[in-house]
Amino acid sequence: MAKGQRSQIAMTDLGPEKLCTKCDEWWPDDSEFFYLTHGVTIQPCKACYEQLPSVIRKRDKQRKQKKPAGRRGPALMSSQEVNNG
Repeated sequence: MAKGQRSQIAMTDLGPEKLCTKCDEWWPDDSEFFYLTHGVTIQPCKACYEQLPSVIRKRDKQRKQKKPAGRRGPALMSSQEVNNG
């Protein structure tokens, strides 16, 4: 969808549904299926958003930063290791 185009919304028996611009699937137009910005659902759906290369890179980068170092520090050593070492 080009920037500035309106997303497609259809009224069904279950309420409003929105067409995802990436997977071309209809999903309920709510925060369970779409992220919100300023109270409005945005494209693409949450499942497609998580598969975007930029999101994957960012998530992988955050995971690498959270990994502990290979060496065990004093806080992680048992009392026996501290006394022997």
